[in-house]
Amino acid sequence: MHDRLYRLCVKHPSAWYYSSETPVWKAFFTPQLKRDAPEWYAYSMKFLTDIRWMYRVAGMVENPWHLHPLVFLDAVAERYCDTIDFDTSLGIYRISKNQRI
Repeated sequence: MHDRLYRLCVKHPSAWYYSSETPVWKAFFTPQLKRDAPEWYAYSMKFLTDIRWMYRVAGMVENPWHLHPLVFLDAVAERYCDTIDFDTSLGIYRISKNQRI
């Protein structure tokens, strides 16, 4: 099941698009969160502000399609070459360009 879920492309609101003032984030950035966890609130607010960029792209839709970036690299890798290694939080991810997918 993991292999199938790992390869899904889904459409959902993106943190790269929405500001903290939109309904998508209002449920998270509540007065209670600000009161109970002010440092977490401030960190999260700054993080969201810093990662937003999609709203500046002409023609970008609010709910873009998302896919797993490492699976995407498998799909676009050249087929006949050496391997590419990526260090991830789960360990090393290796793409062999010699493998048939």
